[in-house]
Amino acid sequence: MNCFTNQTITIGIDAGGTFTDLVLFDAKAKAVLRETKVPTCHHDMLKTLQEGIDIILDGVDVNAINMVNFATTFATNAIVENKMRPTHLIVIGYQDSDVERTIEQAGLEAAQVTAISGGHTAYGIEVAPLDEAALTAAIAQLPASVEAVAISSFFSTRNPEHELRATQLIQNLRPDLPVSSGHKLTWQLDAIKRATTALLNAGLIPIIMELIDNLMQMLRIRGIDAPLTVLRGDGTAVGEAWAKAHPVELLLSGPAASAVGAGFLAAQHSGVGAMWICDIGGTTADIIALDDQGKPAISKKGAVVGSHQTLVKNIDIFTFGQGGDSYVEVEELGNINIGPMRIQPLCVCAEQYPSILEDLERLEQIPKCTAPLFVLPSPTGVPEGNLNEIQQKLLEYVGNRPISLYDLAQSRPFAHLRAKTLVSYAKSGAITIAGFTPTDAFHVLGTFQRWNQQASVLGSAVLCHKKAIKPIEMAQRVHQKMVQNIASALFRKNISNLLNPDGVTPEMTALIDRALDVNEPVHPMFALQLNSVLVGAGAPAGLVIADVAPLLHCPCILTEQAKVAGAIGAAVGTYSFAGLVYIFRPTDEFYRLHHPTGIMDFENLDDAVAAGQEIMEPWLMAQAKAAGAPHVTVNMERLDLFINKQIYLWTELEFTVKAVED
Repeated sequence: MNCFTNQTITIGIDAGGTFTDLVLFDAKAKAVLRETKVPTCHHDMLKTLQEGIDIILDGVDVNAINMVNFATTFATNAIVENKMRPTHLIVIGYQDSDVERTIEQAGLEAAQVTAISGGHTAYGIEVAPLDEAALTAAIAQLPASVEAVAISSFFSTRNPEHELRATQLIQNLRPDLPVSSGHKLTWQLDAIKRATTALLNAGLIPIIMELIDNLMQMLRIRGIDAPLTVLRGDGTAVGEAWAKAHPVELLLSGPAASAVGAGFLAAQHSGVGAMWICDIGGTTADIIALDDQGKPAISKKGAVVGSHQTLVKNIDIFTFGQGGDSYVEVEELGNINIGPMRIQPLCVCAEQYPSILEDLERLEQIPKCTAPLFVLPSPTGVPEGNLNEIQQKLLEYVGNRPISLYDLAQSRPFAHLRAKTLVSYAKSGAITIAGFTPTDAFHVLGTFQRWNQQASVLGSAVLCHKKAIKPIEMAQRVHQKMVQNIASALFRKNISNLLNPDGVTPEMTALIDRALDVNEPVHPMFALQLNSVLVGAGAPAGLVIADVAPLLHCPCILTEQAKVAGAIGAAVGTYSFAGLVYIFRPTDEFYRLHHPTGIMDFENLDDAVAAGQEIMEPWLMAQAKAAGAPHVTVNMERLDLFINKQIYLWTELEFTVKAVED
């Protein structure tokens, strides 16, 4: 029987690292009609999406779907896991030292970069002609393995003509290769970071194109003929064509979706203004500030992914290793550490390998066993070359069933194996381990029950060997420690925003942590207070956020649908663009306008401003249409900068493009 037959239904998808969340959202009623969570299969994302789509569409008239909105961590993970496609970088007009720095920062080899003459000055004046012969030769010699090309010309933000010409030449010579140009991704200065941004974008293009094409094909097979939009890292949406060409803008798409979705849910409560979003997942917790209009703060530095600093605009986010699957360690003195590494919870492991229950029962009776850690059978996809001799022997010894650290240490080859060594192996990806996590603590407390509770209780009992307490008390302490860690991170981020990123010293952090420690017998004579409403997002948020708020003396909002906030954020994401144009005065004789296709000179500043508006409005409208927003408005704000109100520096023209609802 079909249901939901009106024409205002949007499918929102948030493909996360642990789960992929999906919702059916009624855009007219602004209400979630249906929701689901499916485990993310990392080696087959399409399979995950197919499973979720089939669940969410069961009994639904697909003709009612008028939009599919998608948020994903796919781009971020591809960079962090070094799984980008082979790319060649061409830098134009860079000095030798700049080329070396670019190679170092981007993690490249010299053979992956070609430097040719050309480039411009800060005023957009050509330093040297573009060496088209050298560019043509470089493209002809590209290895067959290269799947995309990135171009970055010196001061292309002031005059992009060499990047535009180089792109044209490459597309004529190799129309099969996607080309990524620095000036099309950012108008910020910094040649090194712009080259890195262009390179990452090029390496992601084939990956995201394949993912989106497969997703679209899967939707069409199911009869869904709706457009697809993708959420960018700043919380705004773009169409599929734009996302394919600018995949680097999808960095932090998932956290941005959670922030937007949590803000949307919280806004349903009357009187809510500015708020702090705390999105807790399986691996990390993300903290994002929203203003009184529900918009996330934007980072001034640009997205940092792995070791790469980019110029991609993204939400201002503070991420730390604190999630439902974080590794819990009890130190010799009984102090509890949580994270940052993610492991498999004991309760989950027992579902696949019931034999660990017998092992845990035995380990509970051995007082000197204090770490319920298990090495799991060899993970798929780990090349033998990535393992050292000890790690290879370890996995061979484990075979096809988990073996505890205690039992491994009883065998001669691994007699000196300790928990820290095992954890270091897991961090490198050589092995997979299972152990006690906050998810296990929730199972012991009964606040969350999805997998094998007995495994969690037994694991907690083993941890208790370092403290003469009961398993439920250990679980309570783990829960409280997680609450304190999140409260501390929230307050430190708040201070950082008020002061500066370096404003939170180690001494201040220690004082904050002590103030939040409810087990500390002597409390400091002060209380901490967060400066706005705290809003929870993500599945584990409902288990901890309500306890975080009292520590920070702030109101808390936690809705029933917070666990799928990312999918809701994807569903409600709207189109928005921003463009920045500069006007400088190279000499007293004229003003120079720097626009996306070149430079223009004017005797009068107001004439330059008028020309900038005349050029940018249709250009931005065309860009918005290409991004999937056919109906938009363009607003301009002008800022003239002077020294002592007398000496002219430059003029900034900031254009804001917003979608207009039909």
